[in-house]
Amino acid sequence: MEQKFITDFEITIQSIQSMSSRQFAGTILLFVVEGSLTVSMDGKKYLLQESDILIINRNTIYSISGDSTNILVSLSITNHFFKMQYEAYYHYIFECFSKKVDNGREEVLSQLRRLLAKMVIAHLQKGEDSSVSVQSDLYQVLLMIIRFFKKSIPYQEQIELEDERITRILNYIEHNYGEPLSLTDMANKEFLSPSYFSRYFKQFVGVNFSKYLTSVRLKHSKKDLVHSSESIFQIASRNGFTTAKQFALAFKTTYNQTPASYRKEHKTKGIPNRQMTKQNSGTFSILDSPEVLVKLTKYCDKEMNQSLLGNNFTSEKLTISPTEQSKSTLEHEKHIVFIGELKDILNENIKEQVLMTDSSMKIDFIGIRNLISGSTILPEVNTDETISTISIYANSDLALRTIKDLGFSVFLRINVNEILYVKDYFSKLRAFLNHTIQVFGKEFVQRWHILFYAPKETKLDSSLLENIYETLQRIVKKRAANSQVGVFLPFNEEKETIETSHTWLLNRAHQIDFISFDANRNTEINFEDTSDQNFIKSQNYHMNKTKKLKQFLQKKGIKKPLYLDMWNTLTGDSRYINGTFFRAALIFNTVIELSREVQGLGFWINNEIHERIHKSTDIISDGLELFHYFNGKRPVYYAMFFKERLYGTIVSMGENHLMTKNEDGYQIAVFHERNFNPRYSVDELFLRQHSKELQVTIDSLEPSEYQITRFKFDRKNGALYDNLRKINSKHGINQEVMKYIISTATPDVEINDEIIEKKWSFYAYMDINSIHFIELKKIESDL
Repeated sequence: MEQKFITDFEITIQSIQSMSSRQFAGTILLFVVEGSLTVSMDGKKYLLQESDILIINRNTIYSISGDSTNILVSLSITNHFFKMQYEAYYHYIFECFSKKVDNGREEVLSQLRRLLAKMVIAHLQKGEDSSVSVQSDLYQVLLMIIRFFKKSIPYQEQIELEDERITRILNYIEHNYGEPLSLTDMANKEFLSPSYFSRYFKQFVGVNFSKYLTSVRLKHSKKDLVHSSESIFQIASRNGFTTAKQFALAFKTTYNQTPASYRKEHKTKGIPNRQMTKQNSGTFSILDSPEVLVKLTKYCDKEMNQSLLGNNFTSEKLTISPTEQSKSTLEHEKHIVFIGELKDILNENIKEQVLMTDSSMKIDFIGIRNLISGSTILPEVNTDETISTISIYANSDLALRTIKDLGFSVFLRINVNEILYVKDYFSKLRAFLNHTIQVFGKEFVQRWHILFYAPKETKLDSSLLENIYETLQRIVKKRAANSQVGVFLPFNEEKETIETSHTWLLNRAHQIDFISFDANRNTEINFEDTSDQNFIKSQNYHMNKTKKLKQFLQKKGIKKPLYLDMWNTLTGDSRYINGTFFRAALIFNTVIELSREVQGLGFWINNEIHERIHKSTDIISDGLELFHYFNGKRPVYYAMFFKERLYGTIVSMGENHLMTKNEDGYQIAVFHERNFNPRYSVDELFLRQHSKELQVTIDSLEPSEYQITRFKFDRKNGALYDNLRKINSKHGINQEVMKYIISTATPDVEINDEIIEKKWSFYAYMDINSIHFIELKKIESDL
């Protein structure tokens, strides 16, 4: 059995048809660039084909056989060098066979291929910075295999002590190789017998003490030969050899050339110390083949994901055990999409957005404001016609026809100020309802929800508000008895009270069909506070307010459907911060929780309408917009897309995941919800430090072949602002570029087939507030 020893590390590219059994005192990475080969080790055979990667652990006996076309990159890293870089080296082994790694490791494997290809290309180019480039890539390779592929092995306390001892011995040799060291001297230093020390050293290092010491001395002598003008005798003496003859013999035995010829060759060519070497029996070098460079460069196209190498990278494990006992129904709340005025539905852009929204999250109501006070209903026109051919309801008829044909209902929000300040408001409302029922039928209007809204800041008397509501309800119910007339309730969750102006509705609750409330988390936040405590404290703001409101109503004997029509999660307080603060998981998890507590949720269709209604161009935080300008989808759009995509029964639910079982298979949503000051969202380092890798293992799946679809939604995959920031100009961008930006701002999607026996696991690299949504669709078989 042949054993080959090298110093520190070695990168080679070769073709192997046959390699007999051997072992190496270190870790080896194999990367197949072309063809195929089989590696035998530990009683198993591993078939490696193009792009495959395999790690061979320290002191493992292995052999290789391959076809005539294979091209193999091999990176060998000695135990000693690895241990010097990573103190816990002997506490782990590294498991990586690209055909068998869990889902989610694809990007890591892609980056490993990239780094190994770069190392080889740097050697091929032989540039003046090749050595530095190779070593830089080497350290990134080490970091990635430590971070993503290490596996703990059981160690007893005695063996852990042995690890410390061997490190101490190797470090001593590295710093004293020029001295006359002997095995007996080293054994005495460690209070061990020479025979035990000899066995112990070979067990951990893989070679005997004398050979290791010689290799260290030769490694340093090679540098002296190239970078100094000292004589052969001086170099031999400096590096611990007794005579020049002894040095020359050891050098030629190891490197197949004399020290003098090595010096002449390398001083002339200036080749860095790390050599690509021709291998032994069954291999040959193909470094001079230009085709190899082409094959390697294709692996260098992918940009390095620096988040994989972040200093504060954290890794967590999540085990999901779906059980019949934990089954519960998945709730689907009603959705109100506010478009502004009724006539806005006639705007082709808004209509397109409404249709896109309905296809992704299902719309129940189109929310409208300013019905009478706005510009939808046209002013009366003086005419001498017996029957006027110009109807004041021309716009409203077209708009309502569109809403009805699309299968939606109307959610009409009527502000008390509109009633008070529009002349003959109730007369105009009666006329509008009469006309609408005449044209579209009573059944259509019966499905409407009409909300009487008096803001909490109102100074109006409670009895006046009661009278206005009573009049409004009487007018509506007389014409469409089954339509729902509700009231906005301004609830103070801290004091657990309502405003004095709204106490009237407690006595009239039996007549009220539903209750609306708001929950804008941003009103509870001091954005000047740089600490996270202020933001973490309000983490469960929406659920706390909702549950306290329900408890308050329950004490009053009131049980009515609740509609949270105006709400928002934490957001930024400027356009820049609002754009950089990615919050998909905040929205997703909030909706999941609220869906069990409220009847419906409201959303604005887009920024433009929201700001126009509020007559402001500042950041408006009392609602969530589905679209940015130019049909760009905001995070809430995709967060709701994933929420509504869930169906079936919940079989597992936790603070960072939700799993359902349905007739087609399973769905798993994994999210990294984190509350922090949005101002930190502009700090790339902060975001990387608080991202994490999650290893998810799911037990007790039904054995079958599955088609697995995986969506990844984070600030790099699906967030519009990140693309807008990268591709922009102070002079503006044309429509074609804007369409491209929007088309690329979509969640990443992967699909593959896999046979699952019972347990399935995958990895998910989770940016802050990212969502990973996985669907396992069972493949039906006739067998």
